[in-house]
Amino acid sequence: MAPLNCSVWRSYVTLETVNDTHLSTYRTYSIVVSGFILSALITLGVVGNLLIIVVLKRPKLRNYLSPYFIGLAMWDCLLMLAFFPCFSLIPAMKAFHYDGYDHQYQLLQIYIYPLAHIFRTLSTWTLVALSIERYYGICRPLQNCRQHNNRPYYYSALVCLVGIGFSIPRFFEISLCEDTLVPSPLRHDPLYHLVYNVIFSLSLTELGPSLLLWILTFLITKSLKQSNSFRLHNSHKRSTSESKCSSLPVTVSRMLIAASVKFLLCTSLSTSLDICESATSVEFVESEMFAYLVDMSNLLIGLNSALNFPIYFVTGGRFRTEVNKMFRVMAKPQQQQLCHFSAQPIISI
Repeated sequence: MAPLNCSVWRSYVTLETVNDTHLSTYRTYSIVVSGFILSALITLGVVGNLLIIVVLKRPKLRNYLSPYFIGLAMWDCLLMLAFFPCFSLIPAMKAFHYDGYDHQYQLLQIYIYPLAHIFRTLSTWTLVALSIERYYGICRPLQNCRQHNNRPYYYSALVCLVGIGFSIPRFFEISLCEDTLVPSPLRHDPLYHLVYNVIFSLSLTELGPSLLLWILTFLITKSLKQSNSFRLHNSHKRSTSESKCSSLPVTVSRMLIAASVKFLLCTSLSTSLDICESATSVEFVESEMFAYLVDMSNLLIGLNSALNFPIYFVTGGRFRTEVNKMFRVMAKPQQQQLCHFSAQPIISI
């Protein structure tokens, strides 16, 4: 996650470090992209992921894979809540010409920065765990015949513990020097950068999960096409109830494929920036172009979270049905109140 992984302090001081000739242009770009558009995406992402959690907890949508989808929505929601003070608040304040960043606010970012990393890691690994679960369910059903109802909870707990433990060093990567966020000595350590940021971080949280998701998405899509052709060939031999029961795993798999493709497309720039930071010179990392790309990668990550609800709504038929039912139930009391008010006799004096 390049904005978090490479130049977190850039989000706070980049408006002052960009060359004077391009300061006005970048200031406007940062205010529009990070201050306004990203803030709107964060709001939509938080509301949408909360709706996903509420809808998936309804009895008709509870299934074996629900804990993964609920966990994914929860981590994305927390990531967006951490994203706002890290990357949107200061550009938004710049739009209203407020430049006072007190010591308490800067100190708070030291803890929000690693929390954002933790939520990002947990979101990525939860999606990978869900994809692996669907791969065995669709592509290798005989190896997945023994499904324990508590297995998703065990795997989610394992992902949570390992993800938090892996992200603990992030708490020591930045420090506060004269009310300014700067990289800590640990961050400048060449051995730490090579082992943690280049080898482990890229392979376990960026490049590795992305490659694994591409492979799993391809295999699941290929298997679904084959099963769909077989189902169409034998559809005349099957009853309607059997057809509805068999369509449920296909619907869940389509939701997962759409979420995986969306995740890979929205995080591709972030992963590329991480690779550039590790492979290119310091001059490029500190260049103006890199600052523009960092803001754009933040925007794409916010878009990744904001699109969860629309994707589930479009690709999941039962999810869409439950959402419509929930809103109709919420609208009924208001309609009944209006009908009761209109039915009252008008008394003239």
